[in-house]
Amino acid sequence: MSNSLNQEISSVRSITFSALAQILVVGLWMFSLAALFGLVHLEDLIAISLYQYFGSAAVLGWLFGNVYAYRLRRQPGKRARSAIWGYLLTPPGLIYLLHAANKSDLQSQVPLAPIFALIVFVSIFSVPAFLGRTGSR
Repeated sequence: MSNSLNQEISSVRSITFSALAQILVVGLWMFSLAALFGLVHLEDLIAISLYQYFGSAAVLGWLFGNVYAYRLRRQPGKRARSAIWGYLLTPPGLIYLLHAANKSDLQSQVPLAPIFALIVFVSIFSVPAFLGRTGSR
């Protein structure tokens, strides 16, 4: 009896976390698009160097890749594999917001920085997410 209750509670937590994560992703991307189209002005809010910017992209790739690999090991199947889109789409929105909030002179000097940061993110994300499955056996 308590085992089925624990499974139901775990299922509710999973659904709640999933819904919260989806709201976060949609809100983050809406804010990013508003910044892209000039509806929200974020320039000069923070002052980070390119090293810190690309470092944050690498950290986000490592963190989200490991969380995805952990979830894939804990819940094998189609549902866990379909969750990759949430793990791949959330951090680029945050990376773009960091770029949009950075100093405007640095933005004009390196306009392709978000694309390069996305490449850094995806390459670091792919290591634990796709290669971590073989080491878990």
